[in-house]
Amino acid sequence: MVTTPTLGAIADDVTGGTDLGDGLVRAGLRTVQALGLPAGPVTDALLAETGSALTVICPAFPAARSTGHTCSSATSCCPTPLCATTPSRR
Repeated sequence: MVTTPTLGAIADDVTGGTDLGDGLVRAGLRTVQALGLPAGPVTDALLAETGSALTVICPAFPAARSTGHTCSSATSCCPTPLCATTPSRR
């Protein structure tokens, strides 16, 4: 029996979630996007739904590197100015 892998992903904003979903669809995966949900309980719900005992937390979406965004020591970094000083900090 062949099983299809399940991937649950949580983004902190619509743009990141949409970019991630677009990449997954282009890779041939089916996606569902829900907005306005708190990440902690959603992570727990994804684990329960998939029956998984393991999660991987990736604080920066890899495609964001093309815009100069990175994550270092749990700090989101933009080329200029620092993300923490912009409206994006929310």
